[in-house]
Amino acid sequence: MPPIVKFGVFLYLKIMNKINIKALSVNEAWQGRRFKTQKYKIYESKVLNLLPDIEIPPKDWLIIYHVGYSNAQSDIDNFVKPFQDCLQKRYNINDRYIYAYIIEKHIVPKGEEYIQFEIIHVDIEEKDKTRKPQLLEALIGVYIKNV
Repeated sequence: MPPIVKFGVFLYLKIMNKINIKALSVNEAWQGRRFKTQKYKIYESKVLNLLPDIEIPPKDWLIIYHVGYSNAQSDIDNFVKPFQDCLQKRYNINDRYIYAYIIEKHIVPKGEEYIQFEIIHVDIEEKDKTRKPQLLEALIGVYIKNV
């Protein structure tokens, strides 16, 4: 049986699986150019207008998302790429410095959908010329402390 780990009031089974394969990028997954739909252009304009003026912490980030969907069938991560592209455009950030996400999905009444986000600086340890984020458990600790 896997070990049971406690974080604050949360208990979970620690089960990590690894497969040795290079991750496929979105650019590698699709052939040819993709074009923004009219719906995406309207969404982008609305998001850029709604995003507040905030100070972005130094690079190497954890981003915490709470997303409110009115459809329980929505995949938890469907919003990430288009929304993240808006964050990049609005705050002039580069998503290659995002080392972790925490995403929480909430089901809300139709018309009350939302995206809430927080950008947190994380320390990166350098060993043998590789950059590694702190343990995911430490990142979860940051999240729980901020809840």
